[in-house]
Amino acid sequence: MLDCLNPNGFSESKTHPGKLMEQYIESGSYKQLKELSFEHDELHKRISAYFMEHEAKRHEIGYNLVAKFVTRNVFQYDYVGLNEYLYDLGLLQKVTKISGKCIKQYDLLDLFDAFGSEPEYYIKPSLNKAGREMVQVEPPTDFPFTLEEAAKKKRENIERLKPAKFDYQILKKQLLKCGQLISEQVVKHKYGSISRLQKPCHYDVSQITDHH
Repeated sequence: MLDCLNPNGFSESKTHPGKLMEQYIESGSYKQLKELSFEHDELHKRISAYFMEHEAKRHEIGYNLVAKFVTRNVFQYDYVGLNEYLYDLGLLQKVTKISGKCIKQYDLLDLFDAFGSEPEYYIKPSLNKAGREMVQVEPPTDFPFTLEEAAKKKRENIERLKPAKFDYQILKKQLLKCGQLISEQVVKHKYGSISRLQKPCHYDVSQITDHH
């Protein structure tokens, strides 16, 4: 069996990436993360609804929480004109990044491969029917209706969701170091599978133009 590395870098010869995910699911931690994330989104919607008709954009709601309404500006860009302007200034090559998707689309990988960024990877879990049943989130029946209740629940959610997200990030970092997952890219377990996927590469245009 291929080794995994724990977050401190020590070999765990008896640890299988699929077993790590199974343990995380069976402990209830994955379901708790999903429940807390669902609760976070619902509380955000409900607290926003209380102030939707108010003129004020900032509201202190207790429990050291402040609700703010932030204006989001939507812009439309003249990319052709902007690129021409930057090119005339000699800045286009310095600020442009080419994505791996674009390189593959035009079959230029061999030409630009040496100028790509260092490959980065991420973990993508997929659940089968049994896995989905294990982590299924049921909408709560006792959800807060008053602003006071929602604010209190929001504070509790923040204090519980943060460590739950941290634990999940630790698990994914540990899985990224698993030798079996590195070599096979996909590992199955009884609740689904884990994939180790490469993030899109970006290419340094200034290095490409300087080289050629």
